[in-house]
Amino acid sequence: MSNKIGLLFTSVGTIVPLFLNPLAWVGAVAGALIGWGICWIVFVLPFQKNLAERESQLDHWSQLNQQLQQQTMDNRNMSQSELKQFIASNQEATAAFAEIQRRLQQREIRMSETPIYFVLIPISVVALAFGGVVLLFKAMNQRALMTVEHVMQLAPHEIVQAVVARHVALTAPRVAGLPALPSTEMELAIKTDTRN
Repeated sequence: MSNKIGLLFTSVGTIVPLFLNPLAWVGAVAGALIGWGICWIVFVLPFQKNLAERESQLDHWSQLNQQLQQQTMDNRNMSQSELKQFIASNQEATAAFAEIQRRLQQREIRMSETPIYFVLIPISVVALAFGGVVLLFKAMNQRALMTVEHVMQLAPHEIVQAVVARHVALTAPRVAGLPALPSTEMELAIKTDTRN
């Protein structure tokens, strides 16, 4: 037994200096603070956040319940004529909403179809461009004819006949048995052609 008591005193003797050591106290306090902080961050803060959210939800539900109770009391206090007016205005609003919805559906259907002017505009642009080109060529041909007429009026009659005869002789088809020009004009055309 004395051996056990001696062992107890020796273990107390080794433990007491640990309690008297200031570094042991600093380590214990620091460990406690760090552990408390970790527990606070991991467990307490999320629970507080959840509790705050639940409290706000409960407040919201209580406000909704109060509004519903107030509306129920208002409906009970409403007279028969007010109730009929309310139902009539509600039906009017529903009819107006149905009309708006019908118009919107018709507009969507019209918008989903290809409008005719999407086809007519390109066709009219092409037609106008083609007409403009035709009119331009027609005006150019008229101007060329006027120029030829002015030249014919200024030039002597013999030169004009020679040019026309040469043009006809060179461009007219050769048909056997039918002379294209009188022989004198044909010779004149061939002579002028061989000179060139």
